[in-house]
Amino acid sequence: MAEVLFIYEGQQIIIQSNNLEEKIKDIINKFKIKIKEEENNNLYYIYNGDKINEELELNELIKDKNIKKINILVYNKSNNEKEKKIISKEIICPECKENILLNIKDYKINLYECKNGHKIENILFNEFENMQKIDYTKIICNKCKINNRSNIHNNEFYICNDCNINLCPLCKYKHEKNHNIINYNDKNYICKKHNDRYIKYCKECKENICFFMYK
Repeated sequence: MAEVLFIYEGQQIIIQSNNLEEKIKDIINKFKIKIKEEENNNLYYIYNGDKINEELELNELIKDKNIKKINILVYNKSNNEKEKKIISKEIICPECKENILLNIKDYKINLYECKNGHKIENILFNEFENMQKIDYTKIICNKCKINNRSNIHNNEFYICNDCNINLCPLCKYKHEKNHNIINYNDKNYICKKHNDRYIKYCKECKENICFFMYK
């Protein structure tokens, strides 16, 4: 007997299999019935970072007979048709996408002093919005190298501050439990070295500092 946990759009759906020789496609059909998506052919399934061959038997997929529970990540191909570029909630450098300072002079926008020293001047207001878009397809999980923020439910993504890598939800679930893993949206607010929130900004060093750095 084995337990198959499907992770789909924030839900965790468990399907029990009493026969290790059961076809993966039959287990998937049970899952689709449970979520009432029997006719949805846009779903695809990832196990251990690889797309699943649905013609395999369960024991061929698991291989290790001591494993009694597996996690399968489910994606909807139709989600890939959604807008890939999202307007940043923070002011970012159009070149490196890092945080950057802004001022307005003579009805034009000037960007300066990002961490990489870029400087862009005399930006028209109607140009600025396009410069502030982030392409989520380019934010890729460094573990499985398959998932990116555009094809993940609610664009949920993480960063491991110990390894300095991006993680999708499934790879985060399998990652070392003692590592400091933060939400991707918090990357500009939490110190990578001390895993503490930033409290001040040093104008001389041009960097954020947390409590441990400040004291």
